Amino acid sequence: MARRNNGVYTVFGINAKMNKFKIRILDQYWITKNPDNKIDLCSHGLIDLRVNDNCISDETDDDWTINTAGLMLLRTVESDHYVDDTYPIIPYCGQLGMIGCPISIDWTVEHQDDNVIIKDIKKYPTTDGKEVIEYKGVIVEIGKIQYAREVVRFCDSIKDYFKGKERDFKNDYNKQEWESFWQEFNNLLEKNRLILNKH
Repeated sequence: MARRNNGVYTVFGINAKMNKFKIRILDQYWITKNPDNKIDLCSHGLIDLRVNDNCISDETDDDWTINTAGLMLLRTVESDHYVDDTYPIIPYCGQLGMIGCPISIDWTVEHQDDNVIIKDIKKYPTTDGKEVIEYKGVIVEIGKIQYAREVVRFCDSIKDYFKGKERDFKNDYNKQEWESFWQEFNNLLEKNRLILNKH
């Protein structure tokens, strides 16, 4: 069931007796969709995101910036994230520096003991910040290991895409930004992989 009021589109989601969080890459490419592109520092593409039986994103959406979404997800494995508080988890644009983009998908991630709680899901489909799809009542509580496994799988797909693809940098700042991004990405990815290997 859904209701629209002053640009806020509220979806009353499916939630009963379910604790499912699934995110996967449907397609990944450079912004120009030219495989020979050497200057784009971000990968873009389509994401399938489902929370319980609620489809948050699928192939009908425009593309998202995928590698920055991966880093944001990796950060949430250990740390809380609150919707609309910082950079969104899944941005439409924003580059490596995560300068922000009004078109995005965001949600709250809270840690309680060995569990992760996902709630307050919002989708901003346009540059008008007043237009938002809110998934009211959609709350998931899953084990931290299960959550980490889903995030690591997603981020491994990102790493595979970048493998062997050399980049041309416009200047030293871009190169430093690239190196800083991937240092944090790789450190968090391997840290979480080590945790998973113990379970």
